[in-house]
Amino acid sequence: MEPSVVVQAVGTRTIVATLDSSPTALAAQSDGTLFVTSGTFANIRSISPSGVLGVKAGNGVEGPTVYGGSATASSVYGLNDLHLDTSGNLFTAAIRGLVDVVTSGNVLEHVAGDGHIYSRFDPRQVAITSGPDGSVYIGETYSYDCGPYLFCQDADVQVVDAGGAISTVYSAGNSSLSDIAMSPDGTIVLAGATSGELLRLDPATGATTPIPFPGYLDSGHMAIDADGTVFLADAQSILKMTTDGTVSTIDVAPFNPSLAPNGSSHVALDGLGNLYVAGLNQVLKYSSVAAVAAPVSVFPALPVASGNPSIVASLPANATALAARNDGTLFVTSGTFANIRSISPSRVLGTKAGNGTIGPSVYGGSATASSVYGLNDLHLDGSGNLFTSAIRGLVDVVTSGDVLEHIAGTGIPFNGSDAGQAASTSVDPVAV
Repeated sequence: MEPSVVVQAVGTRTIVATLDSSPTALAAQSDGTLFVTSGTFANIRSISPSGVLGVKAGNGVEGPTVYGGSATASSVYGLNDLHLDTSGNLFTAAIRGLVDVVTSGNVLEHVAGDGHIYSRFDPRQVAITSGPDGSVYIGETYSYDCGPYLFCQDADVQVVDAGGAISTVYSAGNSSLSDIAMSPDGTIVLAGATSGELLRLDPATGATTPIPFPGYLDSGHMAIDADGTVFLADAQSILKMTTDGTVSTIDVAPFNPSLAPNGSSHVALDGLGNLYVAGLNQVLKYSSVAAVAAPVSVFPALPVASGNPSIVASLPANATALAARNDGTLFVTSGTFANIRSISPSRVLGTKAGNGTIGPSVYGGSATASSVYGLNDLHLDGSGNLFTSAIRGLVDVVTSGDVLEHIAGTGIPFNGSDAGQAASTSVDPVAV
């Protein structure tokens, strides 16, 4: 049975898809595109914001995994988690002991695991997330016989760095994990599958601190928005916990608990503030409950032949101005920005100028404290000064000390004046 797309409002929620069985993994792209799989799928289905169905990965049959080619040409099955990073790479975790990635170019590549499961030394990967440096974190639960008539579980979190090396950053005996999720501050939130507890893990030190949580999370799953708010869901409820520890209920028993007692629900956030929850045989949408994500996604360079271009950044609109520093740092703006964004050679995002709002320019102070908008050119000189021209008739400069200063123009183009002090002369700049 193919998933069906339905628009059906039920209280605060909307049913956006009906599946042939309970979904086992869910991820959401920033534009609201969903990726979902379930126990009867031998693929990953995509659902566009307009309801168009597609296949992201998998050839529809259970068989060997084939890496290095089109993700739709290989067998993909037994998945229990999906994670979409900011670069558009879709990571998959399978109960058969594999962590793979469908790259932003839709190529299937291997990340970790040898395909063996359910032994002390071959853990079951239960959840995946990624860090801002491109590292991939894998939450694992070991299931093993620990004595006569005894069955034990241990848990750990492994990290795979950009070079492919794997190491352990967290380990706990007599424990299990149901999900892990990266916070904006670089820490990782861990959800216990059996204990219902939440922990915050510092991946740099391996230290954990309990997160007070006035409730019980039964095999639940999480998503964390740009403000650090945690969204949690199991079969019984959907909760929202802000960074100050305040917990509120978004919905209660959205799926029939008598049909899925103590079952888990999977959650995902898009970049538009919408929460998606998948459980039983449905995907639900809760609109405008989360923080809206930042508008720029930075992509690592794609593996292309020498001389061909690499995708460095994906913008929400056509770029209207670009400049590059000698060390490879980029400065860029587009029609939807009220600022100038910086992209370091290691693809760390920053703000060079602009406060994100449209308003008057304020000179003589920090460039990030002033409004900067309507730019149509950027020029970086040899001293590190970044000159800007705006269609509203202004030429300014962000000095090497990141102070915004005025160069020319009154902000009123087309008055025909072309003599006198530059700062009080109207200009209609197209380039600097």
